[in-house]
Amino acid sequence: MTAVVLTGSGMTRLTEQKTEKLCLIGAIPNDHCDRFGRAVERCVRTYRRLRERKSAPEVEAELAQIEKCIWRALRLLDHATWRAAEFRRVLEDISARLHHLSPAAQDYLDFRHLKIQADGVLAAWPDSTEPGVLIDPVCFTSRDDQVLALLDLLGAFAAPVAKRQVRGQPRKDLERALYHFMAAAYSRDTGRAASDSSTRFLAVCLEIKRIYQLDDWNPESLARSARRPSAREQ
Repeated sequence: MTAVVLTGSGMTRLTEQKTEKLCLIGAIPNDHCDRFGRAVERCVRTYRRLRERKSAPEVEAELAQIEKCIWRALRLLDHATWRAAEFRRVLEDISARLHHLSPAAQDYLDFRHLKIQADGVLAAWPDSTEPGVLIDPVCFTSRDDQVLALLDLLGAFAAPVAKRQVRGQPRKDLERALYHFMAAAYSRDTGRAASDSSTRFLAVCLEIKRIYQLDDWNPESLARSARRPSAREQ
């Protein structure tokens, strides 16, 4: 039997049995059990979404691959013999990449007020194109318009995304944030402190780790690191 149920939009839901087991392990009152289960779902869902999100250098690498494909298509124009089938294959590769842009890459384009139109077939370049609209070259039937669309994409994807080196450990920060979110939910629904000295709380964290297969999340070490600042302050 699976530990969780997957519903629409990739949302992860705890089964009733797993929620009850968590509450039993943590000695969470029955009247707070549903609320605690929803908090766990929300925390893990947010954690996973942020973990899967690409960093700025990763977005830059994703767009650089599309830029590389664009240059490959444009270089085909210089061949003495026109290779229509190869040009079409490169356009379709670009189109597939545009259709499967990561959410982080889409957010980057949104930030720059750029939007990709990647559906439909256009006979020619539209007379009234909204500012910032980039059209998938494969939408056009004319080679000249396909080339114009390629140049538009080239200009949009050429700008650097990662303008500065990001310091710190974003992955570890996410793991620490999940630990503190769980601690807050546990304390709210039990009235007891959630710390490394609370065997019940750590047991709840380990069960959540097992249920959701969060192999990279280590609540024991996070609990120890959470008390170090207070020890230094003393």
